[in-house]
Amino acid sequence: MKLTVTRARTPRDLYATGSDLIDVEVCDGVIAAIRPSGGQVAGRVLDADGATILPGLWDAHVHLAHHAMVASAIDVSGTDSAEATVAILEREAARRPGEILLGFGFRAGGWGDPPSASLLDAVTSQPIALISGDAHSFWANTAGLALAGFAGHPSGFLVEHEAFAAQVQLMDAAADHIDEAVRSVSLAAARRGVVGVVDMQMGWTIGAWRRRAATPPPLKVLAAIYPDDLDRAVTSGLRSGDRIAERVWVGPLKIIADGSLHSRTALCTDEYPDPLPHLPHGQANYDQSELERLLGVAAGHGLDVAVHAIGDLAVTRVLDAFAATGARGSVEHAQFVTPANISRFAHLGVAASAQPAHLLDDAGSLDDIWPGAGGQAFPLRSLLDAGATLRFGSDAPVAPLDPWLAMDAAVNRTHHPEQSITPGEAILASVRSSLAVGQPADLILVDAPTEALAEGRFGAVQVMATILDGAITFAN
Repeated sequence: MKLTVTRARTPRDLYATGSDLIDVEVCDGVIAAIRPSGGQVAGRVLDADGATILPGLWDAHVHLAHHAMVASAIDVSGTDSAEATVAILEREAARRPGEILLGFGFRAGGWGDPPSASLLDAVTSQPIALISGDAHSFWANTAGLALAGFAGHPSGFLVEHEAFAAQVQLMDAAADHIDEAVRSVSLAAARRGVVGVVDMQMGWTIGAWRRRAATPPPLKVLAAIYPDDLDRAVTSGLRSGDRIAERVWVGPLKIIADGSLHSRTALCTDEYPDPLPHLPHGQANYDQSELERLLGVAAGHGLDVAVHAIGDLAVTRVLDAFAATGARGSVEHAQFVTPANISRFAHLGVAASAQPAHLLDDAGSLDDIWPGAGGQAFPLRSLLDAGATLRFGSDAPVAPLDPWLAMDAAVNRTHHPEQSITPGEAILASVRSSLAVGQPADLILVDAPTEALAEGRFGAVQVMATILDGAITFAN
């Protein structure tokens, strides 16, 4: 398939083309030629009409099925107590008799009273299942617990492994609906200029994408594997980069080494000011020997590794495991990084996969939950200056699947602005190809004021077209 994008502009801080307007010819999924506009053009044409052309955007960390499941959930974000959340559910129960009440977005870290099943049982006997804004906690009533596979749970409030298992159970029970919703949120991502994602969805995501193979996604997908399925992947001979369906490849082994900020389960050197019972420093989901075993198995069988580490102690332990095993991959989130660990990313060849949009939710509570952390939280400038590879993602549904929002948060941050990065650096952290002959024909056209990209005003950017492997997946 041949397509020529005509009369496009390039951002001059990223590319020097020697011409105000260029034509980009793509053939068989790659960029075949780049030349000044004005010459003869054969075949199919997409007239950019002066729009800016960029490589297509990637989201390096999403949970697509999760994102799809909660897209229509009850919004319980912004509540400051269990009672405030219950008030929302009382209204929804009256509006939706007999339905499953699925909610998303609560953050119980600052609540005085802990969530409990009994609080929700007093609302209704119909199932209630609430997923926290960081997805590391799950709160349900008696009927909701049974639906999620945790009948008889003593409190109704689950964290970490139990919370993840409950959410996977809910998604498995609604697989057909989830598949349709995944298609919908993927098309929405293409409208924002996204050409690829790393799908960190829990469960056997390889099987889910094989099930969806009859309808190829409008994105490239790297599908992660979790430790529970590592033996299955190794026995099947799966390696990172293996094609498993059209536009879908095996991604990394995803390991969740600690918890999260708002759940107060991120593993930290210092005690939390207001810790969870029996977890003064947060939670290590694996001891060091098991962490190193998992990375060693992955390294020995051709699997990249993506390790979730938010707290400073978790980041240290994960980098130690990379050093001990020689595994390749990324630290996901890398949210609290001590100065001693900054240079280790580049030294070990480990990417820092960050979600800058989390700053929009976390900035107000960072200093309360991590007093004294200061510029060690989301240290993007320090990581880049030390030579680290930076990748941006959203962690959707925790934050919107919108790379422009992530870039804007990284460039225009107000919490420790000394850790801001430049607009060009933000774009480079959000792409996996370049505007050059021989590169994948994954491209976007954007309409924005001339100076908007250079100044990092990403909110002013409007995506006009998205091209994947030379095929138009969205055109405005």
